[in-house]
Amino acid sequence: MLTYVQYLMNRYLGEKGQGLTEYAIILLLVVLIGVMIWFGFNIKGSLSTIYSKIGSDLSSIATTS
Repeated sequence: MLTYVQYLMNRYLGEKGQGLTEYAIILLLVVLIGVMIWFGFNIKGSLSTIYSKIGSDLSSIATTS
């Protein structure tokens, strides 16, 4: 029984596939950034809109309180 538990721990908690997982995550981030650049997402405009909305909501909450 102990051997089986050790086998499961080594299989699922070991560091064998860690490097491949890290490379997959980095590749995913690079692809996402590439897609955002390719399709020209207006990230700056979107963030500006979000912060403006939050600011106006906070101002309206402060004036009504």
